Amino acid sequence: MHLKHIFVAGGLVALSCQAVAAPSQAQLDGALAEVKAEKRVLSAAWNSKTTPSLLAGVKDDGTRRDGYAQYLCGVLADHGIKGGVVRVLDEHSQDWKELGKAWCP
Repeated sequence: MHLKHIFVAGGLVALSCQAVAAPSQAQLDGALAEVKAEKRVLSAAWNSKTTPSLLAGVKDDGTRRDGYAQYLCGVLADHGIKGGVVRVLDEHSQDWKELGKAWCP
């Protein structure tokens, strides 16, 4: 009985992994250009392109930036990029302290 549940759960995971295709280079370039044009963003780069992982460097003002990371997920979605992650980092810290993070739908 338990083995049957494992196979069903494994099948659902496999189906969900197939639903998101890797973005094209044009989509990545367009989204990155728009993110870099944001007033708050001092620098931005892709950490991974197959599973989109965007790093955005900002000035730390002492607040969490999870909401801003979610906003940047919307910028990615406008360019057809789904299923990634955005990390907002302190541009001026030596260890690139994470100020916010959002998993994009």
